[in-house]
Amino acid sequence: MDTNNTIQLDSEKSEIEISIFGSCVSREMFNFLQNCKVKSYILQNPIHTMFFEEYDIDESKIKASSNFTRRMLLMDCHKSAVDLLLSEASKNCDYLVIDTADCRNDWWQLKSNSNVRICTSVSSNATIQGDPILCEEFTKGSAFSISDEEWSEYVDRFCNILKANFDERRIILNEFNFSRYYYKDNSLIEFECVSLYERQNQLTNKIASMIKERMPNINIISPYEEPVSMIDHHLGLSPLHYLDVVYLYQVEKLKRIIGI
Repeated sequence: MDTNNTIQLDSEKSEIEISIFGSCVSREMFNFLQNCKVKSYILQNPIHTMFFEEYDIDESKIKASSNFTRRMLLMDCHKSAVDLLLSEASKNCDYLVIDTADCRNDWWQLKSNSNVRICTSVSSNATIQGDPILCEEFTKGSAFSISDEEWSEYVDRFCNILKANFDERRIILNEFNFSRYYYKDNSLIEFECVSLYERQNQLTNKIASMIKERMPNINIISPYEEPVSMIDHHLGLSPLHYLDVVYLYQVEKLKRIIGI
């Protein structure tokens, strides 16, 4: 269910400034919206890795698929996502948009120190001197292995940071659903891993509900009920890379919240 707890913004501003803590689920809709500028974007630094200890990595040895991926990996290793989230560039934005998509991601845990954990989604796209970054030092853990008590602790810490630094009325939780199908050659084709995506959908929805319980005054973009993915999406095929109609739906919901 949508909620709209709008605030009065400076009427003389030509652009509404946005900070994102989330994923492409939220970032993509701003490709369809004028008069908004994304000033800060934190991707693949989920709440189940961001509160762990720093991983001391030799930055000069990292090879990544893009400069952005490199920055996100380093942020996760150095545990500096909170620093960026609370930076002036982020805090001075008109709205903070958050989503829980990256909470589905598995994680790597340092064998020698269980308090060091980083997100697999970033690290799988980076190497150190030609070898997978986590081939020997780490073991892999599943997001599904995290207990409700642990998730509750991570959500508490995350929401406490937000409540201490942001007006809840300036926070927008973008809810979403995983696609069951993708569109190809005028046909709907079911994803092979649909059972996994259904479990991930349940997990990310559960965490979104925890956030809403702790911050009842935030704005909500309700999810598109049965999204369909796009095989030639510029980010690649994924149950979270949708047909344009889904982003346009999100945009209309967002416009009601921010008043444009």
